[in-house]
Amino acid sequence: MPSLSEWFHRCFSNIVISLLPRSFIFSLPLQQLRSIHFILSAEINMATSLKTAVLEPRMTRKPPFTVEVSGCAPVEGETIPRRNARCPDKLFSQPEDGISTLFDIVKHSASKYGDQRAVGSRKLIGKHQEYKKVKKMVCGKLEEVDKKWSYFELSGYSYLSFKEYETLVLQLGAGFRKLGLVAPDRIHMFASTR
Repeated sequence: MPSLSEWFHRCFSNIVISLLPRSFIFSLPLQQLRSIHFILSAEINMATSLKTAVLEPRMTRKPPFTVEVSGCAPVEGETIPRRNARCPDKLFSQPEDGISTLFDIVKHSASKYGDQRAVGSRKLIGKHQEYKKVKKMVCGKLEEVDKKWSYFELSGYSYLSFKEYETLVLQLGAGFRKLGLVAPDRIHMFASTR
């Protein structure tokens, strides 16, 4: 069975740091949380540790990836619910024993993957604008009007390792504590979507 750290690496590599929604729960098995067609698998020889392994996408098994849930009555106009083929009888509430929070995932991944790339971000180098003529209906007449297009020029990715990411999480938590936040206080983080 693939490890939770591999799942973490799949979710957080090559992306700008993001947060999972609070309503997210591990209701599906670990295998379902991965891409159905491609998962990250470690190409590791016995002399290489997981902390220095290179993870590459590849297909590891053949369909079917999901099966119909047994005991569900058909409803007209709807399909029968489906589950991951590896656990057709029940849903999982956590990916592994002892892992019940996102912070547990961070700790587990840092101890297992160490200096591997965990998350990446890119910096905005510049914003470019271009004007093009487009056809548009204006007062019932087809006219050519100027339309402004914006393009973002971004740098290459810079990465944090799993250890560095854990350190960042601990520093953020310490900062919130210093501000006086305690359980069950909540914060709201807002970021625009591109």
